[in-house]
Amino acid sequence: MEVRVIPEHFAKAVIDLSHEENFEHAGNVERSVFKSLLAMAEVLTENTLRSVVNGFVDWAEQGLKPSASNGERSRLITLYSFANSFYDSFNTLALPYFGRLVEMSAKILNACNATILTDSSLLLINGKKGSIEELEADILIIHVIDFISNCARHREFFTQ
Repeated sequence: MEVRVIPEHFAKAVIDLSHEENFEHAGNVERSVFKSLLAMAEVLTENTLRSVVNGFVDWAEQGLKPSASNGERSRLITLYSFANSFYDSFNTLALPYFGRLVEMSAKILNACNATILTDSSLLLINGKKGSIEELEADILIIHVIDFISNCARHREFFTQ
């Protein structure tokens, strides 16, 4: 398997769960996929790992497009869950891979903020109270805030 194809294969393993309403089961499968990817990260060169991470970010970034489907938007949850797992495993060694994610974080938090958007249809993930979409929005916001918190532990990340 070529390394540049790896994000696509991991993405397929995760995207097939986007229709799964059992989030706990989906989360367990995602964690297994992340564990495999993180084990592989230990043996990859920095450039190869950067290519894999960038492919994963490219795949998930499709969820920020206004025309994105719910499944594409769910990719953002997967990406930030992975980023937090990556940080937990590699701590400061993971930080150089997070530049694009910080930019995306601001976009996501703005697009999920119902208090600043005049039209609810503009929300990144829009759903009625008690819906799957509401749960997805909550999970995404929590993952993004956890990600920012992980980065904020390292002053040099924001000052260099």
